[in-house]
Parts: sequence; structure tokens; C-alpha cells
Amino acid sequence: MDVRFDNTFKLTSAALYLNLAHPFLTRNLQWAIRIFIFYVFYTPSFIFLIYSSFYDTFTKICTNLSISVLYCINLFNYGLLIIYKKPFMDMIKIVEENLRNSRELIDEDEKTVKEFTAKGIKAAKFWTFCCVLVGVMFSSKAVIGTSYSAFTGNFKPVAIHELTYPAYIEERKNGFLMYIVIFGFHTFYIVFTILMDAGFSPLGPIFILHACGQIQVAIQQVERLFLDNDIDVDDILNKLKNITRRLQNIYSFVDQIQYTHRLLYEMCLKASTIFVAISLFAIIESYKEGSLNFDLLCYSFSALLLCGIPCYYCEALLGKGAELRVAIYECGWERFWVPKSRSIILVLLTRTVRPLGIKTVFCTLSLEAFGDVINQVYTIFNVMNAAYN
Repeated sequence: MDVRFDNTFKLTSAALYLNLAHPFLTRNLQWAIRIFIFYVFYTPSFIFLIYSSFYDTFTKICTNLSISVLYCINLFNYGLLIIYKKPFMDMIKIVEENLRNSRELIDEDEKTVKEFTAKGIKAAKFWTFCCVLVGVMFSSKAVIGTSYSAFTGNFKPVAIHELTYPAYIEERKNGFLMYIVIFGFHTFYIVFTILMDAGFSPLGPIFILHACGQIQVAIQQVERLFLDNDIDVDDILNKLKNITRRLQNIYSFVDQIQYTHRLLYEMCLKASTIFVAISLFAIIESYKEGSLNFDLLCYSFSALLLCGIPCYYCEALLGKGAELRVAIYECGWERFWVPKSRSIILVLLTRTVRPLGIKTVFCTLSLEAFGDVINQVYTIFNVMNAAYN
């Protein structure tokens, strides 16, 4: 198993390097110029989406705002990676160090570390696949529609987003050259958004799953402490001290995850609640008008994933923390009179009273929090439906 983060989580690291957001990239003038050039090509689509919202129907306004909010989210994510550059670097180094140290563990513990690392890789691949799928669905209408019209001999360019542009562009948007320019801007918007989502969003689940793996190793080490009827007191105390150090490192690592992701996950919960409700309402209205808005379907799917995946893995983290506390209490310490070991066990039990979870500003991330989001989406949707009709 490769211990380097970039080699282990290749897709995530590649996406971060491509969009110039990787924490280990040097922040200098050359980097700033390249970022500026990226945003010169990234921003026009955002401006077009906002501009068009002043002239479109309600359904199209919902579509435009839902897609344009991705720009704001990615800008926010960029800001987090710049502001929390050192904490992200520290977490990556901790992951690499733990992977390196796992080679010195017994086979069972090393296998556990590999297992949770593999889960992190799968989570990153799944998220990348979903990002690419949504991006392809956004652009497929234009590609297929334009290709079909060219094939049938009645060429008619189909736009990725049907927008109202400023007068100069609006008059020429069906011309081949202007169509290519607009298509290029919208394609870059989709690709850059995919790169940002595929690079930044999996970092949370990767770090959370790594913490789960370290907790599972601690659980296994605790369960082996008093298995034998004949114990070596010095060896037991040594192992307990190592477990205590491991536990301190785990709590410190989880605190770093919370420090860097707290605002992000709070924003995801609130933004998903509002925009998924609006999107679903717009989808229903477009269906009543005789069409189905695939853009909003894609957006709703990705928004729920962005909100649901962290909640799922944070639930797993909470569960592992509870398992660890039970394992410490049930490890068999009561069978042997070793006062020092009991003192350390008491310290460990006290330390694990605090749940190992990721807290946002207003709640602890879990499946219950995701359930609350779904409930709020349903409530807002019903209010909008009642008011509009």
C-alpha cells in the first residue's frame, strides 16, 4: 500500500492539482495569475445566468439560480482551501504518517487500516463518478441536439442553457461563431465545477473514514488487552499508554476535520434545504407545462448527495466512537487487580464521553440531520405549492 496521499487518492489529488486548489501547491504570483485566468473563463457563465434570471419565467429563474449557486459554493470552497491551507496540509501528513506506521502493526490492525483506506478511495471514486455523470447530463442535451440536427441536414445549434443574453450577444447567439464562444464558456463552467467538486468534496469523507479506521484499530487493541488468563502487567500498561496516545491523536484529528469543514457542512445543509425545495417545485411546474427540467433534476440529485454523503459518514464516525467506549468498558479489566491499568481505563472512559462527531454551527452531522433536511425540504415545498396555487 502506497503511503503517499496523492498516490493513494489519485482522482481527488489530480482534480485538486488541475484546479490549482491542492494545499501543497505554492501560493505565489504565478499561481495567482493562473487562478485569475481560470476565473476569467469561469465567471462569464455565472454572469449570464444571473442576467437571464431578470427576464425568464419562474421555472427558468429557478434553474438559473440553482446552477449559478454552484459558482458561489466553489468560490467558498476555494476560500476554505486557501484560509485553512496549513490544517489541510497537516491532515494529509497525518494520513500519510498513519499509513506508514500501519506497516509496523500486527496483520489484523494493518488489514483494518487498508480496509478503511480502500473505503475512502471508493467514496472518492463514487463522488467523482456522480460529478462527471451530472456534468454529462447537463451538456448532453446540447451535444445530442446539435449533432442530430447536423446529421439530418437541418443544422440548428442547441445551447447548454437556454438563456437571455445582453442585446449584442442575443442578436448573434444563433450564429456559429457566437454559439461556439457561448458553448465554450458553459462547457468550461461545467468542467471547472466538476474539478472543484471532485477535488474538494471527497476530502471530508476521506478524512472521516481514516479516523474510523484508526478508531477500529484502537478497538481491536483494547479487545486484545485482557484476553489471556496470565498477563504481563508492564506490557498491559505499555499497551494502554499507546492506546491513550492513539486516542488523543484521533480526537485531535477529528477536531481538525471539524475546524476545516464546520462552515462548509452548515452551508451545505442550509443551501440544500432551500434550493432542493425550490428545484423540486420548479420541476413540478415545468412538468405541468408539458416538459421535464433535467437540469434541475441533476441539480437536486447532486445537492442531496453533497448533503447526504457527509451525514452518512459522520453517522459511521459517531457509531465507531460509541463502539470504542463500549470496548474499553468490556475489555475484561475487572478480571485482574491492576490499579494503574484501572486508572488509565477510567481516563479513557472519561475521554470518550464526548461523542466523536462532526458538529456544524447548529447541529451534529448524522443521518438524523439529513432526515431533518428532507423534512424541511418537504415543508418548504408544500408552503411554496400552497402559496403559488
